[in-house]
Amino acid sequence: MANVIYTINNKGDKFEISTIILDKITCNGSSAGKQIISDLTEDKTAIEFNFHRHQTCTSSILDFVRGDLLHIPADVCPKKFRQEMEFWGIPENEIATCCFTKYQSFLDDEKTLRVLQRDENTRHERKERVHVLSKYKGWKAIQAKMWQVMEYPSTSIMAKIFMVFSNLMVMLSLFILVASTSPMFFESLTKDEWEEYLNEKEKETYGWKEEGSFNVTIIDLLPDLQSRVEFLDYLEWITIAYFTIEIICRIFFFPLSWKDFLNFFIVVDTVSLIVMYVDMIANVVDVREKYEDSFVEAVNSLQIIRVLRLFRLLKHVSSFRILVFTIRASLKDLLLMLLCLLTAVLIFSSMAYFTRDAAFTSIPQASWWAIVTLTTVGYGDIVPKTLPARLVASACAVIGVCMLAILIPSLVNNFMLFNSQLNVMQQKKKTKNEAFLENSVLPVNQKT
Repeated sequence: MANVIYTINNKGDKFEISTIILDKITCNGSSAGKQIISDLTEDKTAIEFNFHRHQTCTSSILDFVRGDLLHIPADVCPKKFRQEMEFWGIPENEIATCCFTKYQSFLDDEKTLRVLQRDENTRHERKERVHVLSKYKGWKAIQAKMWQVMEYPSTSIMAKIFMVFSNLMVMLSLFILVASTSPMFFESLTKDEWEEYLNEKEKETYGWKEEGSFNVTIIDLLPDLQSRVEFLDYLEWITIAYFTIEIICRIFFFPLSWKDFLNFFIVVDTVSLIVMYVDMIANVVDVREKYEDSFVEAVNSLQIIRVLRLFRLLKHVSSFRILVFTIRASLKDLLLMLLCLLTAVLIFSSMAYFTRDAAFTSIPQASWWAIVTLTTVGYGDIVPKTLPARLVASACAVIGVCMLAILIPSLVNNFMLFNSQLNVMQQKKKTKNEAFLENSVLPVNQKT
């Protein structure tokens, strides 16, 4: 039996193998080996085994089994090739070096796209659950319909109107925040505002005793204070009322389990509202808070969180979601970039300082210069004068350009990968919906 030549017949392609190679296939625990063992059990004299596998992949794998290198065919998807390798019991590390890079790139892309696939499936499943609930009757149906209006603008005209109005309120809130920092929207205190601000002791100090004592002389003595124009206060109350009602409605009409409720936008809205209420309550409790800096300003500075509401304008834009996925998937690359940047900053700032150039008074100061130079910003606030310092600066600038040129493309590649995958997913979903509509209309047409 040692000299028997066996034949593997795969859809007409025949491959001759020896007994030794047959033993390797049957002993590796693969599906192919189990099929051969089953055929031998039924017919001890069998020398030809029939398979119906992918021809190109099987040819490459059986060439490897007979002693050739294992190459991935150029016209074959690596995922399909992996399935065939699993069927024949061939480990991944047997792939030839020239093809392994392509295979590894496929594995990395597959792992990266899994994040997008999982998130998009979750979003779609949640939307479908809400849609199904909206078809019911009772309170759950009311909740689902209201949630569709607030969360899914593509479901109805009312939802689109709500999205536009909500975005306008976000823009108004940001306008108030920006305007509150501009001198253009501040004015000198009026008589009534001074009445609010000054306590009895201060009025006595400034000679504020009678109804008509508010004159030019006293104004010159009073501290230089200004207040925000009154119409901004009215606008802010409107936005506070709107966002309060909106978040209450979201809590009240949320139709799914509460573990799905919390997200980035809910947290931003909640924290922003808390900060706005703290500021408003502080102004009511102590009117002087409106006109001077105090500990409340530390809390008030958290209103920067209101800027994050801008993301609400973008959450329905697919390109924005792709950008978020890209950052999440590229965290390792970003950490590598930061590590390289930190290393380069420490090296070049130390070298610049020890050139004894007068422009670099300390390593921390030189570190600022190194960051600005490596990132190609170049403020020009620190300029080396001596030849050694300029040589270090030149090397720093060149290294910065090279570092960015090497590391940035990985982020771009991930973005393009996500973008193409999301387009494919959306196109498949669109085709599926069109086919569903055609099938649902077809019986009616046939009946007519």
